[in-house]
Amino acid sequence: MEIGWRVKIFDGDVREAMPLFLLGDENERMIEKYLARSTLFGLFDARGKVRGIVAVTRETADVFELKNLAVDPNFQRCGNGRALVAAVFSYVRENAAKTLLVGTGAGTPTVDFYKKLGFKESHVERDFFTKNYPNPIVENGILLRDKLVLSRDFF
Repeated sequence: MEIGWRVKIFDGDVREAMPLFLLGDENERMIEKYLARSTLFGLFDARGKVRGIVAVTRETADVFELKNLAVDPNFQRCGNGRALVAAVFSYVRENAAKTLLVGTGAGTPTVDFYKKLGFKESHVERDFFTKNYPNPIVENGILLRDKLVLSRDFF
């Protein structure tokens, strides 16, 4: 990350961030289902341009879910995704959450990313991607079928 970059609540025009959201979830209809009830954090460069985005929802009084995390491909693999997740961790702690959930494609490298951040495997939603997306989704050469849900507890 360059000097001057920061993570903060995203309160701008969501259309500005839609290309980033589509990196994390390629179906705009699915994104719209959770976007209206999400708290958004953006990663902004020194000029104020959004370079990463994360959406988090409150599912119950003490359970939150990370719905979408995406970083501009030119700025990946240098800690920006971790910085966004750290902002989510602070947010859920401030809101007395006990658990943070995240769902991702089973068997993808993204699973390791979340495990390094303290998430543990919770359960699998069989055929989630084939039932909820009109077109096949391939991530890193893997055809996505099942969604793996991971959880991280906060006490």
